Amino acid sequence: MSVRFFVAFIALAILTGFAPVPKPRPPKGPDPKEMAKNMQGTWQVVGTERAGFKGKVASSLTRQVQITGTSWQYIYNNDGPGGPRLLRTTTSSYTITLDTSKAPVTMDLKRATSDSVYLSGIVTVEGDTMKFCYVLGSRINAGEGVVSRPQAFDPLPEGAILMTLKRVKP
Repeated sequence: MSVRFFVAFIALAILTGFAPVPKPRPPKGPDPKEMAKNMQGTWQVVGTERAGFKGKVASSLTRQVQITGTSWQYIYNNDGPGGPRLLRTTTSSYTITLDTSKAPVTMDLKRATSDSVYLSGIVTVEGDTMKFCYVLGSRINAGEGVVSRPQAFDPLPEGAILMTLKRVKP
């Protein structure tokens, strides 16, 4: 009996050694609270690319984005030919809606004065760099067919705009 038990034990040990390794768990999406927390603060717009457009768009305005809670607000500094001026103007606020269950994370900006989506896109935050690839929400709502929320940052989808921002250190 002890020989049978010993053989069975050895067979079980050998079979267990050749058992398949369990598949790794899929990566967990970003935590909504962490993503929203990482977006807080003032961001300098350092680049804007448009699909199908070569070159950079020059402007005498320096754009920043102030994110507080779920509010997105543009801040413009007038840096004209005479050098920087102390004129800072802000535009209307937008409400941020994140969906971190999607990969990449989707973000909609809605005007505070209405419930319509103004900008619809995807966002990523890596360290002190944020990228927001978007289309105008009005183009989606109008059912223009070929225009939809971007699904990837590269290649830049037709009709999309990629805004690159760097965190402004306090």
